[in-house]
Amino acid sequence: MTMEDSQKINDDNSVKELMAEFQTLSTFAEVNDWSNQAENEIERISGIIRKLDVEIARDAETLERIKYEHTKKSLVGRLFGGGNDDEKELSQRIEQYRQSKSELVKGAMLLQESIDFTPKSPEEQKVLIQEIRQRKKELQEKKREITTVMRGPRADVTEQNAQARAVFGVAMLERRRARYARDAELLPQEKTRESVDRQMTQLDRELLRAEKFM
Repeated sequence: MTMEDSQKINDDNSVKELMAEFQTLSTFAEVNDWSNQAENEIERISGIIRKLDVEIARDAETLERIKYEHTKKSLVGRLFGGGNDDEKELSQRIEQYRQSKSELVKGAMLLQESIDFTPKSPEEQKVLIQEIRQRKKELQEKKREITTVMRGPRADVTEQNAQARAVFGVAMLERRRARYARDAELLPQEKTRESVDRQMTQLDRELLRAEKFM
């Protein structure tokens, strides 16, 4: 893989095009078709990431060898041996590969979350809406706790969790929980109450999207 190949990866609009199409979905049939395309794109991205990892490891090993050989040279050899140029080129290439990988990971995560939070059937829609509403209820309770320093009884969601596992499978359910956990992390300078408000706004968007399909 060359730096030109890496630049082509950065210029690839496949994820943007899929997300633009995602905004137009309105039926379960459309969601199913889009999800298949998105899963294929995630698999393609994963393959590119694996190749980038190989290139990064290979160039990093070469860079370390050049640096080691450079330290053994005399002062004159260091000045005129051209090692600095090689180091600079390799460092730039590694950095570009890492930037490309970072963008690919973000794109794959965006597609995966869109799949995970979009129902593909009336059954999935019902369970997902229940889950989001329960999450909102928990956040509302947390918000009250902040104000009153009291904790009310929590709803028993054992049956609801079992239904969600049956409908979506453990892997998708765990990915959604991981997303909720990431959302719950405080941002820099953010207060707990502000975090709760931010999470509830995000859940409102998820709920509106889940409810619109038919």
